[in-house]
Amino acid sequence: MIEPAEAWARIAAHVAPLSAERVLLDAAQGRFLASPLLARRDDPPFDNSAMDGYAVRAEDVAGASAEHPVALALIDESRAGAAATRRLEPGQAIRIFTGAVMPAGADTVVMQEDTRRERDGEVLVLEGHGPGHHVRARGEAVAGGATILDVGDSIGPGEIALAASQGHAVVPVHRRPRVAILPTGDELLELGAPPTEGAIYDSNTHGLAAAIREAGGVPQILPRGVDTPEALEAL
Repeated sequence: MIEPAEAWARIAAHVAPLSAERVLLDAAQGRFLASPLLARRDDPPFDNSAMDGYAVRAEDVAGASAEHPVALALIDESRAGAAATRRLEPGQAIRIFTGAVMPAGADTVVMQEDTRRERDGEVLVLEGHGPGHHVRARGEAVAGGATILDVGDSIGPGEIALAASQGHAVVPVHRRPRVAILPTGDELLELGAPPTEGAIYDSNTHGLAAAIREAGGVPQILPRGVDTPEALEAL
């Protein structure tokens, strides 16, 4: 009998990192990254609104309140995937939705709950904000070229979503290790065999195989060894 630490040391002395291969991102779950994955562009890739509301110039709405609303002319609309085409000038507002590109000339967003829409093409701003309010700035989350996943990272649903957000269709991963399992014991029965006196079903082999798969390996179950010193030595 050897201690677990010694067993790990013996195993580590005979293994080395496996070579890399490239796999489709959707097939990478449970694998381990073989080289860093970099951001291909800033995230967000453009200044965008964090709220549904109105893109405005902060200086136009400074001091706005419910008692002293600021009236702005509504000139355009910016939706996710369909940016406004007009540039914002003093005294104007552009309707904007969450995720939409900030229009040229705008530097802040007033959420719709802090406004009142008028029938004559105006919007009344009931609360003023400084520049950058409710605006997600370009590169705020990740700068282009930054490492988003590093060597050895385990790839799960979150990592797949992150890689996909940067357009990575293929990722470099380490090849799966193949791990041999040698069942021993004359008392072992194969699953599905009828029970016999003095015998037990081989549960360890299947539990170990499941643990290997869960850890990202490929189990290879060998034929059961004969339970004699000579047979085991021959292996």
